[in-house]
Amino acid sequence: RAHGFSQSSLRVCGVLRVCGVTVNNRMKEFEQTPSALLSLEQFKNTCSGTTLNTNASTTVGEVSRDNDYVQQEADPPSFTKNRYLEARARAIKEGDTELLESGRLDHA
Repeated sequence: RAHGFSQSSLRVCGVLRVCGVTVNNRMKEFEQTPSALLSLEQFKNTCSGTTLNTNASTTVGEVSRDNDYVQQEADPPSFTKNRYLEARARAIKEGDTELLESGRLDHA
């Protein structure tokens, strides 16, 4: 729909040559990023670098209330998930029960 086209998910999967589960996973991951809060026009402008907000009163990682442009880049959610999994495996290997029980590694 973004460019005036309305396509079925089956057609999108065929063009991208991936299964529907992969497309759904990528969409869920995108929903977890600050960019998901942008309108299509704001997203286009931010991606082209033409109107990225540099308002100093907005902290890193927040969305500005003035024009709703994202203030930072984000790692891909799959990358972040893998860092949590690696940290959890390292804590298990090292026997760090305090870290495992703290809940700080439960984001994966």
